[in-house]
Amino acid sequence: MIRVIQSVVALVQDESGQILLNTPSPQGPWALIGGEVLEGEELAAAAKRHALKDADLTIETSEEICQLVGEKYQFIYECGADQTWIPTVLRCKILSTNEGAPLKTKWFSLKEIEKLYLDEFATTALKDLQELGAVFKEGQPSR
Repeated sequence: MIRVIQSVVALVQDESGQILLNTPSPQGPWALIGGEVLEGEELAAAAKRHALKDADLTIETSEEICQLVGEKYQFIYECGADQTWIPTVLRCKILSTNEGAPLKTKWFSLKEIEKLYLDEFATTALKDLQELGAVFKEGQPSR
Protein backbone atom coordinates (compact mmCIF):
# COMPACT_ATOMS: atom_id res chain seq x y z
CA MET A 1 0.00 0.00 0.00
CA ILE A 2 1.35 3.42 -0.96
CA ARG A 3 1.37 6.05 1.76
CA VAL A 4 0.89 9.60 0.41
CA ILE A 5 2.61 12.24 2.52
CA GLN A 6 1.94 15.95 2.27
CA SER A 7 5.25 17.66 2.93
CA VAL A 8 6.98 20.99 2.80
CA VAL A 9 10.41 22.20 1.69
CA ALA A 10 11.76 25.38 3.28
CA LEU A 11 13.97 26.63 0.45
CA VAL A 12 16.52 29.00 1.97
CA GLN A 13 18.71 30.68 -0.61
CA ASP A 14 21.00 33.63 0.10
CA GLU A 15 21.71 36.72 -2.00
CA SER A 16 24.65 35.02 -3.73
CA GLY A 17 22.53 32.04 -4.81
CA GLN A 18 23.76 29.53 -2.23
CA ILE A 19 21.23 27.06 -0.82
CA LEU A 20 21.14 25.99 2.82
CA LEU A 21 21.17 22.19 3.27
CA ASN A 22 21.37 19.98 6.33
CA THR A 23 22.66 16.53 7.22
CA PRO A 24 22.78 14.29 10.28
CA SER A 25 26.39 13.36 9.45
CA PRO A 26 29.38 15.22 7.94
CA GLN A 27 29.58 12.40 5.37
CA GLY A 28 26.03 13.10 4.23
CA PRO A 29 23.69 12.65 2.62
CA TRP A 30 22.76 16.33 2.51
CA ALA A 31 19.08 17.23 2.39
CA LEU A 32 16.72 20.12 1.94
CA ILE A 33 15.14 21.52 5.09
CA GLY A 34 11.59 20.28 5.53
CA GLY A 35 9.45 17.23 6.04
CA GLU A 36 5.95 15.98 6.67
CA VAL A 37 3.04 18.37 7.22
CA LEU A 38 1.01 17.26 10.23
CA GLU A 39 -2.75 16.88 9.96
CA GLY A 40 -4.38 20.32 10.23
CA GLU A 41 -1.02 22.12 10.06
CA GLU A 42 -0.52 25.03 7.65
CA LEU A 43 2.40 24.83 5.21
CA ALA A 44 4.19 27.87 6.65
CA ALA A 45 3.87 26.49 10.18
CA ALA A 46 5.29 23.13 9.06
CA ALA A 47 8.25 24.84 7.33
CA LYS A 48 8.97 26.86 10.47
CA ARG A 49 8.68 23.76 12.68
CA HIS A 50 11.12 21.73 10.57
CA ALA A 51 13.61 24.62 10.29
CA LEU A 52 13.59 25.09 14.06
CA LYS A 53 13.64 21.37 14.94
CA ASP A 54 16.29 20.25 12.44
CA ALA A 55 18.45 23.32 11.91
CA ASP A 56 17.66 25.51 14.94
CA LEU A 57 16.64 28.32 12.58
CA THR A 58 13.83 30.81 12.94
CA ILE A 59 12.51 31.53 9.44
CA GLU A 60 9.77 33.40 7.69
CA THR A 61 8.10 32.19 4.53
CA SER A 62 7.62 34.62 1.67
CA GLU A 63 6.00 32.71 -1.19
CA GLU A 64 4.83 29.32 -2.34
CA ILE A 65 7.10 28.41 -5.25
CA CYS A 66 5.49 25.20 -6.48
CA GLN A 67 4.26 21.74 -5.61
CA LEU A 68 6.45 18.89 -6.85
CA VAL A 69 4.52 15.84 -8.02
CA GLY A 70 4.99 12.68 -10.03
CA GLU A 71 6.31 9.16 -9.84
CA LYS A 72 9.82 10.42 -9.15
CA TYR A 73 8.60 11.42 -5.67
CA GLN A 74 7.54 7.85 -4.89
CA PHE A 75 10.22 6.09 -2.89
CA ILE A 76 10.45 2.47 -1.85
CA TYR A 77 12.74 2.28 1.16
CA GLU A 78 14.99 -0.62 2.14
CA CYS A 79 12.45 -1.66 4.79
CA GLY A 80 9.84 -2.02 2.04
CA ALA A 81 7.83 1.10 2.88
CA ASP A 82 6.27 2.55 -0.26
CA GLN A 83 5.76 6.30 0.13
CA THR A 84 4.81 9.10 -2.23
CA TRP A 85 5.80 12.56 -1.06
CA ILE A 86 3.88 15.60 -2.31
CA PRO A 87 6.13 18.49 -1.33
CA THR A 88 5.15 22.13 -1.51
CA VAL A 89 8.21 24.34 -1.80
CA LEU A 90 8.19 27.63 0.10
CA ARG A 91 10.78 30.37 -0.33
CA CYS A 92 12.10 31.22 3.12
CA LYS A 93 14.35 33.74 4.81
CA ILE A 94 16.34 33.24 8.01
CA LEU A 95 15.33 35.54 10.85
CA SER A 96 17.71 34.11 13.45
CA THR A 97 20.05 31.21 14.11
CA ASN A 98 20.83 29.44 17.35
CA GLU A 99 23.53 27.09 18.49
CA GLY A 100 22.74 23.46 19.13
CA ALA A 101 20.98 22.29 15.97
CA PRO A 102 20.62 18.49 15.90
CA LEU A 103 21.57 18.45 12.22
CA LYS A 104 24.58 20.14 10.64
CA THR A 105 23.68 22.94 8.22
CA LYS A 106 25.85 24.49 5.53
CA TRP A 107 25.54 26.82 2.55
CA PHE A 108 26.35 25.40 -0.89
CA SER A 109 26.56 26.97 -4.34
CA LEU A 110 24.73 25.26 -7.18
CA LYS A 111 28.09 24.10 -8.56
CA GLU A 112 29.03 22.56 -5.20
CA ILE A 113 25.63 20.86 -5.01
CA GLU A 114 26.27 19.13 -8.34
CA LYS A 115 29.17 17.22 -6.70
CA LEU A 116 27.55 16.74 -3.30
CA TYR A 117 26.21 13.50 -1.85
CA LEU A 118 22.49 14.32 -1.60
CA ASP A 119 19.62 12.18 -0.41
CA GLU A 120 17.35 10.85 -3.16
CA PHE A 121 14.61 13.39 -2.51
CA ALA A 122 16.97 16.41 -2.57
CA THR A 123 18.58 15.19 -5.79
CA THR A 124 15.21 14.99 -7.52
CA ALA A 125 13.71 18.15 -6.04
CA LEU A 126 16.73 20.39 -6.72
CA LYS A 127 16.87 19.22 -10.33
CA ASP A 128 13.17 20.00 -10.79
CA LEU A 129 13.51 23.38 -9.07
CA GLN A 130 16.40 24.33 -11.34
CA GLU A 131 14.44 23.28 -14.43
CA LEU A 132 11.48 25.39 -13.24
CA GLY A 133 13.78 28.38 -12.66
CA ALA A 134 12.74 28.40 -9.01
CA VAL A 135 16.32 28.63 -7.73
CA PHE A 136 18.47 31.47 -8.87
CA LYS A 137 22.06 31.12 -9.94
CA GLU A 138 25.08 32.81 -8.44
CA GLY A 139 25.14 36.49 -9.36
CA GLN A 140 21.44 36.52 -10.31
CA PRO A 141 19.41 38.87 -8.11
CA SER A 142 17.29 37.13 -5.48
CA ARG A 143 13.52 37.39 -5.62
